Amino acid sequence: MVMMTDYFLITGERVIATDAFMRVSLSARLRVYTGNLVYLHRIAETGQPVRRGDAVVVVEGYLGAVELYAPCDGQLHWVDEMLTSPFGWLFTIRRAE
Repeated sequence: MVMMTDYFLITGERVIATDAFMRVSLSARLRVYTGNLVYLHRIAETGQPVRRGDAVVVVEGYLGAVELYAPCDGQLHWVDEMLTSPFGWLFTIRRAE
């Protein structure tokens, strides 16, 4: 059984953490700020190492834009550039060992 922890970062990202991965999306507060998302700008490339606090993507909505940050050290594993994730996940990081 995979243990998952759901929490929010001080910068507003919603994070689901498992042993190997961290999935990141917008919190409800950030969704109100941005409105419906229309575009995602990639700052880090898939496969690139990231450190906790590094900017990973910028998402733009009809009302505003926000930068989202890496919640941990690791490697950028996946980015939803087309904004098609049914659960709203915007990127996934494989945690550093």
